[in-house]
Amino acid sequence: MNKNIPSTFCFLLLMILIGFHTSWAAALFDFDGDGKTDPVVTRSENGKIIWYIQQSRDGFRAFQWGQDVTDFEDQPAAADYDGDGKCDIAVWRRHYTVAGSQSYFFIYYSRSGTVGVIPLGGYQDIPMPQDYDGDGNADPAVYSPSSGGMWYIQQSRDGFRAEQWAVERPIIGDYDGDGKADLAGYNRPFPETSLQEMTFYIHLSSSGNWLVEQFGYRKADVGAAPGDYDGDGKTDIAVYRGACEYGNGTWYWHRSSDGKYDQMKWGVGCTTDHAVPGDYDGDGKTDLAVYRRNGVGTQSYFYINETSIGLTAIPWGRDSDGSIFTLR
Repeated sequence: MNKNIPSTFCFLLLMILIGFHTSWAAALFDFDGDGKTDPVVTRSENGKIIWYIQQSRDGFRAFQWGQDVTDFEDQPAAADYDGDGKCDIAVWRRHYTVAGSQSYFFIYYSRSGTVGVIPLGGYQDIPMPQDYDGDGNADPAVYSPSSGGMWYIQQSRDGFRAEQWAVERPIIGDYDGDGKADLAGYNRPFPETSLQEMTFYIHLSSSGNWLVEQFGYRKADVGAAPGDYDGDGKTDIAVYRGACEYGNGTWYWHRSSDGKYDQMKWGVGCTTDHAVPGDYDGDGKTDLAVYRRNGVGTQSYFYINETSIGLTAIPWGRDSDGSIFTLR
């Protein structure tokens, strides 16, 4: 990795579910099943959460799912839970003012139009849905830092799984390309002002081996931005350099296909642009993309560097909207 430091929840969560060639997922947040990531934002209206989706094949969609009320927090947890190739709208609800309270996944299944309510996790946990058992269905899951780094997973085929493996920040991905999500995360060096490298830890499901790599910088990088940038069916370790002091919006990733490092400037970083990578053109490769908020009451945009056609600018959302993408 180039170690020359070049001269942000951000309101938006940018949790990376990657576009894979395996049965695990076709594309990040593909709500109409055409193999392409769809721009999407959420908006709080009268205590309800409205999802606004610009589907690449089926056009505009608005859907009410979730609540924005006192004492409860609904976090977006969209994934393909029923294995029909379409991302299901879902939230993970926690009662964040009551210690030890039960949290729930509320899922609207696109295949049947029915609702699933799955109790899982507590108010301090982090929702981490993805396909851990390789059956093509995303599994409700949480990472619990307050329990010493426990992963609690309700696998759709292989049943309940609990595994202790502590990291500072969990991330999503299939780093060995076997169709199963790997337990993964990274630790940042301290103190907070440090420019030392972060360390990624990945437990590969195919072999049980560990992948450990130093990559990115605590102060300069907003967080991890993993994705399949080279199209080989494996998640690549990546970061988005967007912190204000160093935030010129440069992306760095380690290609799993050949072991080489790559980088590209896309976006301006700081508080203006937020990384939202996904496979927007459906070519099997993660595209660099940012969501740009232009100020109160103004139009926001998705700016996408599609690997097949280049720059695409999509006006979508407004300054007060949130995004279901999660950067950790």
